[in-house]
Amino acid sequence: MGSKQAAEGGDERIERFVRELSQVGGAASVLDPEGAPSRIAALLKERKAQKVMLDPGSLPRELPLKALRDRLTEEGFEVLEGFGEDVSALRDAAAGVTGALAAVADSGTLLLGGAPRGGWQWASLLPPLHIAVIRADQIRPTLDEALRALREHSQEGGEEFVWITGPSRTADIAITLLLGMHGPRELHAVILS
Repeated sequence: MGSKQAAEGGDERIERFVRELSQVGGAASVLDPEGAPSRIAALLKERKAQKVMLDPGSLPRELPLKALRDRLTEEGFEVLEGFGEDVSALRDAAAGVTGALAAVADSGTLLLGGAPRGGWQWASLLPPLHIAVIRADQIRPTLDEALRALREHSQEGGEEFVWITGPSRTADIAITLLLGMHGPRELHAVILS
């Protein structure tokens, strides 16, 4: 496969992922790494967030982390990092920012993982908004391809993982659809191209 064909295949995967994520109630932004801090800050401002959980260990190396921290601080957000067993300080966090191991284009699904009780778990499940930052090349066309990424993660010592397809939802109570009952009401993927 030539480089032009490979690039087109990547673009098609990104478009499919964005479309499928939208179908399940999520949203996505595709931009270069340098633009990501501004986009993340804008998403937080739009939602009038004050506290933000940030899991730097799961974020892609391509994301300018210092620029993200600086931007969030300049905008007046309280940035929480290094969460331990005591989650009481995290209760009021309006958003969590994590990385992802992979994504599935066919379903708009994200695969997150890391060490047990890692910050990625708190930041992706507790706040009402989850922002997942992922590189475009981590988007796999199918679940089978994403499972390969999971196997690699497991071989590197990653012990826990979670699949996320859209915002949290349930219809357990009176068969009424509720968003955010068991996790975030909103999911936004920031794709680094």
